[in-house]
Amino acid sequence: MSEDAQDTSRDAGENVGLEPGAEDRQQAPAPAEEAEPVGTAEAIDEVPQTKPKPKLCGICEKEEAKYKCPRCSLPYCSVACFRPHKENHPPDDPKPPPVPKPADTESNAPKRKSHPFSVLDDSPELAQLFKRYPNLPAKLESIHSATLPPKEEEPGRGGLPWNLQQAPGYQNKKPKWTHDTGLRRGKEALRKARTNPGEEGDAVREYCELVLHLLSKEEATANVTDIVRQQVTQEDVKLIEKLIEAEGKWS
Repeated sequence: MSEDAQDTSRDAGENVGLEPGAEDRQQAPAPAEEAEPVGTAEAIDEVPQTKPKPKLCGICEKEEAKYKCPRCSLPYCSVACFRPHKENHPPDDPKPPPVPKPADTESNAPKRKSHPFSVLDDSPELAQLFKRYPNLPAKLESIHSATLPPKEEEPGRGGLPWNLQQAPGYQNKKPKWTHDTGLRRGKEALRKARTNPGEEGDAVREYCELVLHLLSKEEATANVTDIVRQQVTQEDVKLIEKLIEAEGKWS
């Protein structure tokens, strides 16, 4: 057998047992990986956003709404659509009644002009006077104290004990305090304060003059001067007490 015939027989023997097309599959090159298209991410970002649909008129439901009803916020497109809606609009809910304000204590309180010295209660002139003379309140307080009865002596604070003072035959040399005694002492204290030549006397004199001036201004509505004179004549201590009452408010 020739050499060519032997090679042919050898090749045929090697290919025995192979499936048809197996040799082609072994020799076929592997498919190349698909390349990612360039610009895909950019293309996704450039997709235009869809605009929201315009809100339609709540009356005709055709045109785009441009306005809102001030009472119910219904959207409408034009005055022509709004006119029938306005005419047929249901009535508004009843408003709750307003909360009553707390009663003004000053308005409900009894008027303070029940006495002739009420004009002194809210006087800015008196407030200015007390500001100019800061020692004036203390002086007026001392005048007022002169009209009050003295404090009774307590046991152990000087003098005889109370039970011995009540013993038969014991006579207290101190005169008993009376209303007339307090009135006399108050008038004397006021006189001394008014005649003091120093700044203290100036303050008391200005205070008295200002009080009389304020009271005289009330004559247009009431005859306050006559009332004051009558009260001073009957019970002078009331004058001092009311003056101190006005002074205490601004002190």
